[in-house]
Amino acid sequence: MANLVDVEAEMAVIGCVLLDDGDNVGAFGAARHLPTDAFTDDRNRQLWASLQTCTNRHDLIVVRDHLGDAIESCGGQKHLFDCCETVGAVNRVAEYVGVVWQAYQRRCLGDALSSATDAVANVSDPSDAIEALRSSLDRFQTKQYGQRIVTVNASAVEPEAIVWLWPNRIPQGKLTLLAGHGGLGKSFVTIDVASRVSRGIAWPDGSPNREAGNVVIMNAEDGPSDTIVPRLVAAQADTSRIEIVTGLKDDRGRDGWVNLGAHLQEIERVIVDKRATLLIVDPITAYLGKVDDHRNSELRAVLGPLAALAERHRVAVIAVTHFRKGQGLDAAQQIIGSVAYTAAARMCWVIGRDPDDDTRRLMLQAKNNITTEQAGLAFRIIDGVVQWSADAVNTTADAMIAATQQGHEAKTAQSEAVEFLRDVLALGRVESHEIKKLAARQGISERTLWRAKAAIGVETVREGFGKSMVTYWGLPQSVPQEHSPCQSNLLAETGNDGTDCDHLSAWSA
Repeated sequence: MANLVDVEAEMAVIGCVLLDDGDNVGAFGAARHLPTDAFTDDRNRQLWASLQTCTNRHDLIVVRDHLGDAIESCGGQKHLFDCCETVGAVNRVAEYVGVVWQAYQRRCLGDALSSATDAVANVSDPSDAIEALRSSLDRFQTKQYGQRIVTVNASAVEPEAIVWLWPNRIPQGKLTLLAGHGGLGKSFVTIDVASRVSRGIAWPDGSPNREAGNVVIMNAEDGPSDTIVPRLVAAQADTSRIEIVTGLKDDRGRDGWVNLGAHLQEIERVIVDKRATLLIVDPITAYLGKVDDHRNSELRAVLGPLAALAERHRVAVIAVTHFRKGQGLDAAQQIIGSVAYTAAARMCWVIGRDPDDDTRRLMLQAKNNITTEQAGLAFRIIDGVVQWSADAVNTTADAMIAATQQGHEAKTAQSEAVEFLRDVLALGRVESHEIKKLAARQGISERTLWRAKAAIGVETVREGFGKSMVTYWGLPQSVPQEHSPCQSNLLAETGNDGTDCDHLSAWSA
């Protein structure tokens, strides 16, 4: 008869974990699926539970310190050594795990059969007996594998319309992403949204709001007293409806930092306790702990449960994130980190600078798979408050990013042309046709050259008449005569007084 208990195999599993440094065998990885109940010996059970949260499991001193006072109930240090002594070879860990797992399965099956027998004995209807057997089998499968896939037949699902926090822009019970480069007003927009939710007032596009709701803010970059609350007050928010997460405190009173992966249950408790309709996470990258947000699988493991929490409690979640530094990507691909961000979000909005007006910001749609495409919005930040514009915004997020990048490239080219002109004219005026030839050799287009000329107020002077007329360009008297290092050295060496063009050799090389 097969064994229902094998304490020696349990000790061997623990011993393998203690002896393996993880470089080759990976004993803990091979055994980590074993539930605590798979260990029948009380010492082994407590020790296995403790090893789940211990780092450096192959270091017995670290394990001892991690156990603390509980080490005595685990059999003391002697039991740790005994477990190690039980191991024949660490690379046999899979064999030891198999023995423990099979014994556990037999015990679970025996419990299920016993439960089923009792259930059948207490029912008179055969159909009820079958249902009791099925229920016992389900419990056995759940206990055996730790979890089981849950399904629902489509015919049993009642269709529901999407509920909106901000109609057609921010859905209730879903994850919404707000992305953009730093310093363009993303946090200001979240403050404005929080204020409107707290007061239940209309949205910037004229859409009606529902009744006033409560808001939870997780902001890792701004202080509550000097930034967040002053901004809320300036936005006329009902601050009594807004909770600000400032950190984490454990049962020993020690402070810590909130982690979406490790502390989602606590975040959920706050949402439930405060009856929040909106959760703001700004920026989400600050709350990922050790998760690498460039790894798709790691990020999905955090965003999936967060999205499920949002749906479970019908709370709108706005996650703020940044753009990557690279260029040439569309709006969705500009978002820093893995594509899992945009995959998990149902709506994605980007904040950017209006290419035609540096003082104006645009809020444009980058992703939307739950409603019709929505027009963008424009705003300015005046005295620390978002002032929305009534003007229609017809551009797209991709077009805005492309125009911004082109503008950046144009500004860079113009800056280089300005530097070129200042260097060339630093020693005095120069004939315009010479400047144009030198600019062409430097790859500066004539159009960019004329823009740079206008930007620094280069003056045009004409001397002579008809065919003998010569046109000169020169720096205005109001423009400081700044020399580049090479031109300053050239001036010192040649004593050039600006009446000839010998100093242009540095640019014609």
